[in-house]
Amino acid sequence: MLLSRTPTLLAFLVNLVTLCTAQVSPTTVPSCKAAQSELAFNSLGQSPCLVAAYLGTQCNANYKIEPVIAGSWYLRPTILTANACLCNGAYYSMLAACSLCQFGLFEPWSTWTVACPANDTSVGSFPPGIPDGTAIPHWAFVDVSKTNGFSLVAANEAGLFPESLAGGAASAAPPGQSATAVLFPSTAGGATATNAEPGLPANTNTNENPLARSGQGRCFGSLAWGTLFGALGLTFSLLKPLQNL
Repeated sequence: MLLSRTPTLLAFLVNLVTLCTAQVSPTTVPSCKAAQSELAFNSLGQSPCLVAAYLGTQCNANYKIEPVIAGSWYLRPTILTANACLCNGAYYSMLAACSLCQFGLFEPWSTWTVACPANDTSVGSFPPGIPDGTAIPHWAFVDVSKTNGFSLVAANEAGLFPESLAGGAASAAPPGQSATAVLFPSTAGGATATNAEPGLPANTNTNENPLARSGQGRCFGSLAWGTLFGALGLTFSLLKPLQNL
């Protein structure tokens, strides 16, 4: 009886881990809703949300970006989730643009990196390495530490090209295409956002768990509960033969 139950419990846990992995993909990202937000897309037609997801998966293969509610913002990394990807300026800029294209806001750079180790914090490049299948706009590498946050003005001045590709390669603007970026020139209400510098909203809940809004958090919770019940079941299987002695 014990030999027949133990593989079943192990199979359950293996299947749960497999399910968690299968739920996450760099192609599963929020949709941009702001008018003309496609102007912030890269030359491959990828949204800032998709590019940010590609960068995040360089440090966590299960990384996923969930939609943000209008007027809300993505929460900064914690001491448990901070890594060289999430604490990078290019990732931060792409995520900020992702939030803006959903009518969201973003935290200042100094707030975003409060839990980031110094050796994991960087701007101007992407030390983990750019993955295949994406292209990072030139504006993503603007030094956000100088403006303490993502700046639409600085991004527009930097432009889209040259884009950074996997392996250290770069792509120039195609013939006849301007390298200048014009990010989110208008909002749903018609007001210009070109010179806006959104930052940390009021009444920030610093105690909120950033995993609470993500599929990754739900997956971790399911895995934790599954492991607990699996361990209890295994213990019961081991003790039951002893009760019959």
